Amino acid sequence: MVQNPDCIAFTLNIGEDIKERARKATGGFSDYVRRRVTRELAKALGKAPTLFDSLDATKSGRLHLHGMLIARRDQAQLVDAALRRAGGEWASGRGREHQTELRGHQWRLIGKNISDTDEALTPEWGLYCTKQARELKEQA
Repeated sequence: MVQNPDCIAFTLNIGEDIKERARKATGGFSDYVRRRVTRELAKALGKAPTLFDSLDATKSGRLHLHGMLIARRDQAQLVDAALRRAGGEWASGRGREHQTELRGHQWRLIGKNISDTDEALTPEWGLYCTKQARELKEQA
């Protein structure tokens, strides 16, 4: 039984240098980005956290990753730094401080039922995070 693990929801904007490497990666774009994120989080936290993520793009083509991971709230700065390293150099007119967005959430695991205590764990958050995948499936 897990007792109140913390959950950190995130959005990570991906830099041009990482986009270029990911496009050339033999395992594919998403796999390359996911492996970078997992590797940097493992280095920062001592082990790879349980996480889910979904690649998304704005209408203007800005690639970013939405996701959630299990980590303690006091590890948020470590998570932020790891995600920034994984995302590469993000050159935006808005500034580097907008490369990542983190929000903390807490799960309660009661037996086999997970109840959420914050709106980011509602089905709407999951639908938002995976909208790109659904749109691509509809186009296929």
